Amino acid sequence: MPQALQIPLLCCASATLPAADDVCYYEEAVREAIRLGGCSASRAIFVGACAAALSASPPPDDWMARFGESKRAEVLELAEALADLGES
Repeated sequence: MPQALQIPLLCCASATLPAADDVCYYEEAVREAIRLGGCSASRAIFVGACAAALSASPPPDDWMARFGESKRAEVLELAEALADLGES
């Protein structure tokens, strides 16, 4: 298995479900991916997608607030559409 897949899966596996200090699973997994260094942007995107799929833990509200209201609505709408695809 290539490291490009192993390391993101390790980030998801090592994140606590749920986190003891009320940091959501999503945030913990993404921060772990960034802490590992290297190609952290693409890894964090992949880990975020995996973490969202593995739990009901959405991105933290303070992260989403950075989008602005119109962009946030668009992101949430696209996420819901993607989730609906997975259910069909």
